[in-house]
Amino acid sequence: MENMIKQRRVSFSELLQRDNKESLSKDKKSPNLYHQRNSQDYDSIDDEHMAAIAAATFAIHSLEEKAISQFQRKEKSREEASMKTKMSQADKAPSFSRPSRPREAYANRSLSIHGSGNTKVDAWEKAELLKIQNRYEKSNLTILQWENEKKARAKRRVEEKKKELEQRRSINWQHYQNKLARIDHVAGGARSQAEDTRRNHEKKVKERAREMRSLGVTSPKYCFLC
Repeated sequence: MENMIKQRRVSFSELLQRDNKESLSKDKKSPNLYHQRNSQDYDSIDDEHMAAIAAATFAIHSLEEKAISQFQRKEKSREEASMKTKMSQADKAPSFSRPSRPREAYANRSLSIHGSGNTKVDAWEKAELLKIQNRYEKSNLTILQWENEKKARAKRRVEEKKKELEQRRSINWQHYQNKLARIDHVAGGARSQAEDTRRNHEKKVKERAREMRSLGVTSPKYCFLC
């Protein structure tokens, strides 16, 4: 920002020097021109030139002051923000170290009590351990009961399935035996019927042979009674 202000100041001074040089060169080149003009015109031109220079000077000065004030405000706000950050960090820093001290003290105190042989602490420890042991035994007993119950139920189901299978096997065997009995009965009936048929046929043949013998037929072909 300061460099920009310096550059503006240098440019303004260069502008003034340039205007002065141009006015001097014009005076050297044409000295008769200014002598021909009247004094009133010269004064008016000079007044306008000075007014323009003064206005430019005021504008540049106001711009410089505005830029400087903005720069100062930014720097001030930046410094305030950094100070707030540092203060907040300083306030937060002790809070991290506070909880660690009581823990160490509590740990050391518990260790000292544990190693001091305090009877109350020993009794409390034994009572708590006994409670834990009782709870463990109860939970273990519950688990064991659940395990035995599940195993007994599974065994009963297996036995029931086994009985069902045995019953089905006996029923199937009985069905098989019944089928065999029916087959034997049918086969026996067929055999007896075939035997009866054979006997009847044999009986008829024997009777015909007896008749042919009684008639003195020598050949069955010529027997008209057969």
